[in-house]
Amino acid sequence: VISDYQLGGMDGLTLLKELRGRLPGARFFLHSATTIVPPSGIGMLPKPLDEQELLTILRSVGVSA
Repeated sequence: VISDYQLGGMDGLTLLKELRGRLPGARFFLHSATTIVPPSGIGMLPKPLDEQELLTILRSVGVSA
């Protein structure tokens, strides 16, 4: 699951924490231009993020693209 950090109504970190209970075993990433320290088990994707960098990160966690 990839979510932007800044969302309307809630932040991406809150969303990912809620989804953890619903999607056991899923991997979570926050996409943000700001510097935040996510909790354990949530990866960070910096902005701007180009397509090749995204593919590299996804392959590193076992996602084939």
